[in-house]
Amino acid sequence: MLAEQYSQAERLHHDLKNHVFALRGLWEEQAWEKLGEYLGRMEANARFGTNEEATGNRAMDALLCQKRKMAEEKKIDWECDVRIPKHCRINEFDLCVLFGNILDNALEACERLRQGREEQEIRPFIRVHAGPVKSCFLLEVKNSMSAAERPKGELTGKENPHGHGLGLLNVGDVVRRYDGALHKKIQDDVFDISVLLPMGDAAHDIERVV
Repeated sequence: MLAEQYSQAERLHHDLKNHVFALRGLWEEQAWEKLGEYLGRMEANARFGTNEEATGNRAMDALLCQKRKMAEEKKIDWECDVRIPKHCRINEFDLCVLFGNILDNALEACERLRQGREEQEIRPFIRVHAGPVKSCFLLEVKNSMSAAERPKGELTGKENPHGHGLGLLNVGDVVRRYDGALHKKIQDDVFDISVLLPMGDAAHDIERVV
């Protein structure tokens, strides 16, 4: 997906000089409607905004891009600010386990919320924030959920809680492997999960790209 996006951006850049000439001509003629249409075509062809997940890690960029597209298709508001340290102690496989399982659960919770209240105007949301905090890596995901799904004991609302539990078990395994901490809570129909992993000196060598 990223390779396709970069290729489209390169093709647009190749023709940029010609586009500038055309836009200037429309501007000089004060053809505002045509100018707007032309800019719209350029935006559509370049797919601006698809690289929002510029985390500093290509694997994470691809994963977050896919999850964002899924959220957009389900009409779920998506907010993402993720920064991966330049020399991250956490390997890509474990990062994808953490983000993938947590975001899959968030997407499913938001989808169930929308399905259960089709007659009402509602906009579920997912907020993803991650990055270095002192000598640790902090990941926090918040998502809206149905009040009817508030768990009694287990923090799961799936019909198959065992399946949901497997995802959280995998997250827990990664947390324990890095001697980290996992915290979950529900407040005001919002599910909040945070993961804190120590990274030692690696957290002080950061290339901030978002």
